[in-house]
Order: sequence, then structure tokens, then C-alpha cells
Amino acid sequence: MPRTSNGSGARAGFAFALLTAITMAVPAAAQAPAQVALAQVTVHRIPSTVLDETRTVYVRTPAGFTKGRRYPVLYLTDADAQFAHTATTVEFLARQGRIPDMLVVGVTNTNRTRDLTPTEGRLGSNGQRAGGGADRFLDFFERELVPFVESQYSAFPYRLFAGHSLGGMFAVHAMLTRPALFHGVVAVSPALHWDEHVVLERARKGMPSGVGAARVLVVTLGHEPAEITSAFDAFEDVLQRSAPKSLAWTARRFADEDHGSVVLPSHYFGLREIFKNWPLLDRDDTACSVEQIVEHYAKASARLGWEALPPPEAALNLAGYRCMAAGRHADALVAFERNVALYPESANVYDSLGEGLEAAGKLDAAIVQYRKAVEIAGTQATPLEGVFRQHLEAARAKAAARTP
Repeated sequence: MPRTSNGSGARAGFAFALLTAITMAVPAAAQAPAQVALAQVTVHRIPSTVLDETRTVYVRTPAGFTKGRRYPVLYLTDADAQFAHTATTVEFLARQGRIPDMLVVGVTNTNRTRDLTPTEGRLGSNGQRAGGGADRFLDFFERELVPFVESQYSAFPYRLFAGHSLGGMFAVHAMLTRPALFHGVVAVSPALHWDEHVVLERARKGMPSGVGAARVLVVTLGHEPAEITSAFDAFEDVLQRSAPKSLAWTARRFADEDHGSVVLPSHYFGLREIFKNWPLLDRDDTACSVEQIVEHYAKASARLGWEALPPPEAALNLAGYRCMAAGRHADALVAFERNVALYPESANVYDSLGEGLEAAGKLDAAIVQYRKAVEIAGTQATPLEGVFRQHLEAARAKAAARTP
């Protein structure tokens, strides 16, 4: 089992990610979005026996992360360029209730062409041959990185993988040759023309199916040179003709994005597609049943083969305010109190409970919750601390004005 070079990794504050804060691994004060506490990024340096070198790996854990709660994992290559925006996309989508919160694990490059290509191929106009280390790199994932992440963090054995360009080809290669390693794959503008279409030809010979094979594939394309586009077209044809019924696949073109810019919208789209049955899309704006919300996320978890995950904080918070708007104060308190029980590290859940108690005429109890929100917010440097303090001061003024 690999270990971090310093035994624990270096922690760094992470908001709308400044990559310098990640690469330097220095704790940094950062401004978070108004309604969310900061996620955390840990930098690990893992001595790899498989690769005979030390690899730098970034791990993003959600705000309020605890080892008692389990999370799916998104792995990605090219972390030097792709980790920051991908971790932020995950944070945004999870906050909106569109995906479950998850760990994001990014591997930085040492020899990109070597690691991401399954065979030697010709590079550039001089025809120099290079590459061929993809299977060894997959060994690193399978034997060292995945066991490390799943032992050190609260990770479900539910793994997604995202790769771009050569990394996109690597993603497809992983799906074809290690079908049980990743449950879902996002391949962005994959370089399937590599070495006379070697990965594409492997797909034409047959794709894995059945228990243990990847369940979801999202493949995307930007505005690309002809060789990448024609290989993408050919791969889409293979999927249409021979993809197994067990594989849910989607091909999406982003004609207004180039080879570099296509990654961000592709990761957003890919995560939405993989978790399209996750959101609670309640069309009745007055609905606020905690039981129905819990049941929905239990069923959504079961469809993914997971133990039941708790409802997201945002879903319960919305239910509480819907109940308040409908005058159902007792039901609102049930939702807010459930949120406090599930997410005790969040300042916002105490503020919401305070509002619910105040609306129910329980001012003294509301003040206790507002005070708790201010205390927690003060330790998290959240911009909402001022709002929570205003609620506390307004409630205290109201209490002071009461007739004895």
C-alpha cells in the first residue's frame, strides 16, 4: 500500500480554485460562494512501485467531510490543468442538488504521452515514436491509487473517470481493457486516431458487457482537426452498432468550443448525464415532505448500487422554506432539524432552523440557533457570517422589545 511522503498530505483551502493554493499546498484564506463552506484539497505525494516514481495527487473532499459518510469518487488525469475547474464544477452541481457530492482525485503529469497511450505512436512532423505506458498507468490506478483513496477516505467503490485528448483515449482504453475499474467514463475529445486508430479498432472487435463492466460512457467533441473528428465519428458509429445494452452511452458535440475549452462544459454535461436520475425534480413548489425526500434519495442511491445516501442539505433546506411559506411550521421544523442532524458542520442549517423557530413563535430557541450559526461561520470564513449575525441581532432586539 502506498503512503504519502509526509504521512498525511498537505491541506489547502479551496474555493473557486486558485491552482497556486493547490500546488503550493499552503493553507490559504479564500472567499467561498455565499451559501457554501469551503471544500478542502489535500496534496499527496505517493511513491509508486508500479511506476517506479513518486506521483503527485490532489484529493478534493467536500465541505464538512467526515469519514463516517461515504462518497463516490471522480478520478481524472491532467490534474495540472483540469483539477481546479472540475472540482469547482462538482461543488457547484452538488450544491444545486444535481449530483451527489463526491471526492475528486486528480493525478498530475510526469510523462503524459507515455502514461496515456496504449502503444507507441508517431509524434509530430519528425515521426519520432513515443508512448505505450497506458497499461502500466492503469496498473498504478488499480493496484495503488484506488486502494489508497478507498482506504484513506470515505469512498464508495463507485468510481468515475474523466480524461481529455490523450486522456480521453486513455479513458476509452480503460473502459475496454479494465471494464470493472470505473463505473462511468467521460472521454473528452479523445485522440482515437493515435497509432492508426488502435483503440478504435479494439472497440470494433467487441465491447465488454455484463456484471462489472462500465455502465455509463459520455464521449464529447469540440471543434477539432479532421483526424480527431473522423475518429470520433467512427467511434460513435461503433457505439450505435454494437454497444452492449448494459452500457448507457451519449455522444455530444460542442461545436463552439475548441480543443482546450471543451473540457469544462464536457465535465459539466458528463456529470449531469451520469447522475440524471439523482435530482429531486419536484414540480409542486408547495411540497415539503421530508419522508418523500428521504425516500427519493434512498431509491436514487439503490439504482447506483449504493447504500442509501442522506438527502442533500439544499434539498432539505428548500423543503423547510416551502413548508414555512405554506404556513406549515411544524413540518418546516422537521426538515430543518433533520438538516442539523445530518450536517452539523454547516452554519447555514442552524440559521435556517433559527428562522423556522422564529416563524413558529419560538424566539428564544431561535436565538440559540442563530448564535450557533454565527459561531460556526466564524470558524469557516464564510461571507454569510454577516447575514447570520444580522439575524441574531434582529432576534435579540425583538426579544428585548417584548413586553415584560
